[in-house]
Amino acid sequence: MTVLLIFLWALQRGIFSYCYLLIGKTFFKAEITLKKCLSGAAMLYAGLAIDYLLGMQLHAAFIIAQYALFARFWFPQPWKKVWQGTITLFVIGEIAEILLVFASQILFTPEEKLLFDNTKLLAYPAFKLNFIGALLLLLVCGLLMLGKKKLPKFSFSSVVLIPLWLRLSLSALAIVSLASWYWNAASTGNLGFFGNRAGILTLILVGSVILALVFSIARDIAQSSLERRNRALGATQQSIASFLFEMRAFRHDIANMLYGWQGAVMEGDLEKIKAYSAEMRNTFTLINNDNTLNLQKLASGSVRGLLSEKLQSAERSGVPAFLYVDGVYDRFRMKDSDLVRLLGILADNAIRAASDCDCPMVHIHVFQEDGSIRFLVRNTAKDSLLASTDALDGAPDETIDYTFPHGIGLKSAREIVSRYPRAELFIYTRSRYVEACLALPA
Repeated sequence: MTVLLIFLWALQRGIFSYCYLLIGKTFFKAEITLKKCLSGAAMLYAGLAIDYLLGMQLHAAFIIAQYALFARFWFPQPWKKVWQGTITLFVIGEIAEILLVFASQILFTPEEKLLFDNTKLLAYPAFKLNFIGALLLLLVCGLLMLGKKKLPKFSFSSVVLIPLWLRLSLSALAIVSLASWYWNAASTGNLGFFGNRAGILTLILVGSVILALVFSIARDIAQSSLERRNRALGATQQSIASFLFEMRAFRHDIANMLYGWQGAVMEGDLEKIKAYSAEMRNTFTLINNDNTLNLQKLASGSVRGLLSEKLQSAERSGVPAFLYVDGVYDRFRMKDSDLVRLLGILADNAIRAASDCDCPMVHIHVFQEDGSIRFLVRNTAKDSLLASTDALDGAPDETIDYTFPHGIGLKSAREIVSRYPRAELFIYTRSRYVEACLALPA
């Protein structure tokens, strides 16, 4: 008899494993294979044995762990999304538990209810309860899969599209109903596992409300993710359109300049040809970059307008300026007014310092690193400015002389940064460059 019960427990765990995979297939498009079913059953059986050896003291923790492991390794979901599979398995499992409580009033005899002890693995009533629970879970999974295939898509969307006021009302209803049932059951002393019909109906109502709220919240999360992707796609399309426009304008510019260079060659004046070639080289250096394409990756119109003006200002000053933006950014954790002031100060300092040296160059790089979004402004500078900046690298703010050429506005910049606890501003030298790095939380 003992061997038979152990075999039947293994079969029952196999049914549970298959049910979990059905849930994964219904909601997360998981693949069902014999290997997954057997390995899942083995994991569930081992967890069951350990749970019973511990006297069911960690039963809730074991259940949640099983749900999380199935979501991660059998669905499979990345760790960041494991909570979705875990919550789905938990909600559907609780629905099956409520049905089991209701069915136990009919399927169990009074003698079996008196003998029931859920901490005894080899007791027949415990096995009967779990086996019926597995079959009910299988029934629920089958109905969910059938309902998803038969019902039109808009019906499911209409169920989970719940306005905020109705969500709050349903949440209050669920809390009040559950609290009323509990205090009523506590006052009558009927807090047993099987409960009564009023308690069962209350649990069914609360479970249904929670299920609708969970799906509604999941839909909101998916909708928010879709909106972010759409914004990124829109920015990418806009950048491509701007890049194509710039390419057409560049094509016309280079054609006209080549015509002019051809005229200089035909005149045969060597000095004039050299001067025209140098002018062409400087012009191409200024316009042959992806500044326009990168500007479109910044969703903030204020930041985009500021950087565009500073790039044009650098070109008018004869300083080649290049903008690099890694990724698309739709928001920054700083007010646009403050961020524009900061970037304007850093860009003006960089352009002024670069224009005084023999090899002017300004790079503005926007990227994400170590959980922060960084604006790195790099420029060439004279040796004297490099030496003075290097001497002040890491010095306290009070000792900084804000009158030296590269420090215009830095005091104001540091005051702005100090208002944001997780924002940082660094000024330092690297080889032939002065670098200013503004770090904002991502």
